Amino acid sequence: MEDVIMTRVYVRNAADIQNVAVVHGEVFRDIRPAMTIVKVDFIDAHILVEIEAEAVYGGADEKSDGKTNVQR
Repeated sequence: MEDVIMTRVYVRNAADIQNVAVVHGEVFRDIRPAMTIVKVDFIDAHILVEIEAEAVYGGADEKSDGKTNVQR
């Protein structure tokens, strides 16, 4: 988990955004990845939240010195 550098969070109900953001902050408290949160309508009405995470192997080491070396 410490190599997570970015998350994208999709929520079905706008009213849930604050609660989702609070939980995200608790889970990623020590990691602090960049975060995008978007209100969407899922095809499946049973899906309330979807979280996509992007990690870079060794990302925790790179974040500690403030430098990121991401190759795509």
